[in-house]
Amino acid sequence: MSDSATAPAAKSGGGGLILAVIYVTALFFIWAFVTNLVDPLVKSMKIIYTLNDAEAQLNQFAFFIAYGVMSIPSAWYLASNGYARSIIVGLLTIVAGCLIAFSTAYTHTFVTVLLGLFVAASGITLLQVAANPLIAAMGNPKGSHFRLNMSQAFNSMGAFLGGMFGSKFLLKGPLFEKDVVITQAMKDAGLGHVTNVYIIIGVILAVFTLAVFLVRNVISAHSPKNLGDSHEGPKLGMAGLSVFVGTLVVAVATLLLSLVISPVVNGMAIPGWVQTSLTIIAMVAFFAIVVKILFGFINSKWPALSETVESPFKAMSDKWANLGSIGIFLYVGAEVCVISGMIFFLEQSQIMNIPSQVAGFVGPVFMLFAMFGRFIGSGLMTFIKATTMLAIVALGATVLCIIVIATYHMQATPLSGTFPIPTFPGVYDAPMTMGFLPGFAAILIGLFNSIMFPTIFTLTLERSNAPASAASGLMCLAICGGGFISVLYGFAVDQFLAHFPVGARSLAFVVPLLCYLYVLWFAWAAKKAPVHAIEEGVASAH
Repeated sequence: MSDSATAPAAKSGGGGLILAVIYVTALFFIWAFVTNLVDPLVKSMKIIYTLNDAEAQLNQFAFFIAYGVMSIPSAWYLASNGYARSIIVGLLTIVAGCLIAFSTAYTHTFVTVLLGLFVAASGITLLQVAANPLIAAMGNPKGSHFRLNMSQAFNSMGAFLGGMFGSKFLLKGPLFEKDVVITQAMKDAGLGHVTNVYIIIGVILAVFTLAVFLVRNVISAHSPKNLGDSHEGPKLGMAGLSVFVGTLVVAVATLLLSLVISPVVNGMAIPGWVQTSLTIIAMVAFFAIVVKILFGFINSKWPALSETVESPFKAMSDKWANLGSIGIFLYVGAEVCVISGMIFFLEQSQIMNIPSQVAGFVGPVFMLFAMFGRFIGSGLMTFIKATTMLAIVALGATVLCIIVIATYHMQATPLSGTFPIPTFPGVYDAPMTMGFLPGFAAILIGLFNSIMFPTIFTLTLERSNAPASAASGLMCLAICGGGFISVLYGFAVDQFLAHFPVGARSLAFVVPLLCYLYVLWFAWAAKKAPVHAIEEGVASAH
């Protein structure tokens, strides 16, 4: 059935439309919830598989690299199959990722966790490509801003609750208590908690997918037109599916290839970081060659599909598209490495000296600050220029990173009183010390992160002479910075630990510091650049 088949009936709205809007809004909650489960998972996997920090951050790498790999295939699938099918396939892909992660209960290998994360993130990528324009198009156009804001509110709620839920169930048991002698039985129990969480989420999302399937016609009727509505719809739909599934299969095969490459490279008499780099280079080369062949086949057989989606690589010839994409790459990377390292940071004796699970309950406050910052920032930007506002928040994040770094050797001098931390259920009373200063500084970074992404995005589109869709696509690809920068952060922690066993995690904040310094420079440079209206064609600046 084409996306326009039920259009006349849908225009009248009614209970079916309201239910469909609720389901689409719930998607924003779902992908934020699943995404923020990864933060406590990093801690869990580090202990269960005895990983160093760089290896533990591969959880974030496997998740966020999907944005770089699957964004274009997702756009092609959406263009050829429509919004309703894209949402259903995206949800089913997340379910598949959860099932792969659950299979770790039988494989007992870290690789299946990484595979599950990548597949789930691929589904989330498709959901994000589809849901943002869809929620704006559903219902009365006058209510589009309300629906978008409501969806973002649910997104923030999902991010907070995902971190809390993950800390509650992924960091439970004696395995994560302080000064415990770890046994294999504890590790097995901890892995069981992880796999149970993902199978439960997979089952819930499978049921939700069925619910979305039942209102697919209403969703389709309120969706923007796409190639699926044309007479070539069925052929192009198969082409889009081939691109999405084919790229996903190649990416999974590439991750599995690491099982073959790693032992060979690790046997070489070269430093560890060189071994890791060679492994990644070999995997990237393999993926690039195979995907180029796949895309070449699709372009030759179904040229209408590739012509519909503006290639983000066309924007790479434009200065501001590149500068903005670097800004997104570094901003997302900074945020991911700070929040994924938050549990490790807060639990240290010289910071808050709290158990891992309690630190996991504190970490999501970072996301609450980000939510508050979005509301505050939106109000301030009604009378403060976007470039000035971006400079203010980048400077604030920079100062907070400097505070964390400068206090790396500070003693946790006791202060009077305790700080109550909700642990659901119960309350943990943490003794107040001077260590709360860098701890609070790290959490407060979330407030200043809040408006960076949309502000960098719009500032770039207003200054780039590349087509808006191409520049937008390039910046969406840049979200994969969350994977690369987090691994770099983990590597920095490992290197600092060799020389500063106590303050290494504080010193590693130099990684997000450098990212925020670039964002600060970007705001300054954007202030002086000519601007134009955001449009699809090349604009003339003024």
